[in-house]
Amino acid sequence: MQSPDTYLPPKDAAQLLGLTESSLAKFRVYGGGPPFLRLSPRRIVYQVRDLREWAAGRKFRSTSEYPRGCAA
Repeated sequence: MQSPDTYLPPKDAAQLLGLTESSLAKFRVYGGGPPFLRLSPRRIVYQVRDLREWAAGRKFRSTSEYPRGCAA
């Protein structure tokens, strides 16, 4: 298990969340995804703590709980 302060590249972040790298890239462009850091023009990383918080915020018991406009 990674420390909450660990930084992951998109490939590992996607694996942790059960998403594709492409999905994370789309979230970066269109919004709605986990926070990320752009360390340089070609270096993106995600903090494990942010990934876990983002995923926890998308936990629902019913589809009626989805926020309006949520494409969960």
